[in-house]
Amino acid sequence: MNDNNRATAPSSGDALLNEFKARWRPLVFLLSGPSGVGKDSVAERLLREPEAGGIEGLKVVVTATTRDRRPGEEDLVHYEFMTRDEFVEKNEQGYFVESATVYGPGNLYGVPKHQITSKIAAGINPLIKIDVQGAATLKQKVPQSVSIFLVPESIQSLHDRLRHRNADDYDAVQRRLRAATHELDHFPGFDYVVINRTGKLDETVEQIRSIIVAERLRNSPLAPPRL
Repeated sequence: MNDNNRATAPSSGDALLNEFKARWRPLVFLLSGPSGVGKDSVAERLLREPEAGGIEGLKVVVTATTRDRRPGEEDLVHYEFMTRDEFVEKNEQGYFVESATVYGPGNLYGVPKHQITSKIAAGINPLIKIDVQGAATLKQKVPQSVSIFLVPESIQSLHDRLRHRNADDYDAVQRRLRAATHELDHFPGFDYVVINRTGKLDETVEQIRSIIVAERLRNSPLAPPRL
């Protein structure tokens, strides 16, 4: 190799590396599954510091809802709580990228558009906890998103979780169990399926963490989401 080639080789390599870096964009991760399967618990673990089992550069999108606040829930932390009139007005203004009625009459859920775009602009990977119907809609709008379907180890285990959460509401438990049976039919449409076994939350979180790390390292050019 002559002196000229020796001098230009490093800059050529840097140009290739810069081209690779320019192709990288944050990924949108969709975490879906039946009510009561453990999406909130998984998301909470993923947001911890890396040394505590979490993952860096990941933020949960705060979903809006009209349902009543549960004990311990905070506005704009667990959900963006709205009245039905507020929700409808914001929906008409294009505030949500996806919205639907979920789990019974009157409960509206929506994914605020700015929650996704602001995180992507900041170089952060958004994680969206969403129902099966909403995941299908977002997958169409953001084809490069990675969809993960969290399922229970059995219907009985899901029943036990729902009964614990809705101890005094038998009808709510039965309604959500019927919805879960229907939702499980949609697992072929997801990129990944992870079983959340009772008492094995650490194992579940580690599997999803591995999926996120692998997808972030995938050598694929990504176009911006169409939101």
